[in-house]
Amino acid sequence: MSVEYTYDEENNILYTRFFGVVIDKDLRDQAEAVAADPRIKPGVRELVDLAGIEDIQGSSSSLEHNIRIDRAHSEKLAGMRTAIVASTDLLFGFARMYQTLAELQGSPLTVEVFRTVEEAREWLGLQDDEV
Repeated sequence: MSVEYTYDEENNILYTRFFGVVIDKDLRDQAEAVAADPRIKPGVRELVDLAGIEDIQGSSSSLEHNIRIDRAHSEKLAGMRTAIVASTDLLFGFARMYQTLAELQGSPLTVEVFRTVEEAREWLGLQDDEV
């Protein structure tokens, strides 16, 4: 598995990191794990770091699957803000595809894609000592 996440329950912040070769199963597993995690509360802020990805072999069908998972857990994920950091053009485009699909398919998440961690942290309103 090429993904891991940590959750700061006190501040309701989720930090997700993808690395290595990312495949469809990694994308689906991460969405399902977050949806099933009983600690996560509405309004969670998520910082997704794609910097460690060497290659992505994900498809739009996995992104659509994840949006269905998000919609199925709308009450839990209501108000979730997800900032995705993608420094390469390929990853930025893939992340923007997810953002667009989330908007078009009624995801409870607000997704934004950024080139730098600093921009993403600012949008999420994270303090220096958070994540």
